[in-house]
Amino acid sequence: MRSKKAISILTEQSEKLKTLELFTTHNWTVETRTYLTEFFGKESYQSEHFRMNLTDIKSEQKKEQIISFLKDCVNIISNKGLYKQPTENWFSKLPDWTINLGLPALCFISFGVGILFTNNNNYELRKENKELTEKLLLISSDALTNNKNLSNSPKK
Repeated sequence: MRSKKAISILTEQSEKLKTLELFTTHNWTVETRTYLTEFFGKESYQSEHFRMNLTDIKSEQKKEQIISFLKDCVNIISNKGLYKQPTENWFSKLPDWTINLGLPALCFISFGVGILFTNNNNYELRKENKELTEKLLLISSDALTNNKNLSNSPKK
């Protein structure tokens, strides 16, 4: 909801209160309280003040207090804007102890997986090294020395 709409609603509520009889304001009170909670938040000062002090309308003086209060609320909305409820992510729904234990556990698991893959790579490299060493041992030394690239003769 936009600020202009909220301001028009509160102004409309003020005008509606002026025309109501003193002891027939219960529906108006519920409606206004709902709007204030929506505009300012459930725990806001404005919503609580209206709920605690301004719901029992028994005199014209009380009506004037409420109209003045609604004008102040209009000023607050025009200057500050509407209450925007904070958005929650899935981390905010988790208890603190799960986050405190989960992050170190995730680090240890990541570390363990890294070590596992490193050991696996080392094992494969050792195995390949061993196979190449065995192949070199099987090749006769004469075959190696007959190769002109590997001869002991000096280069020209």
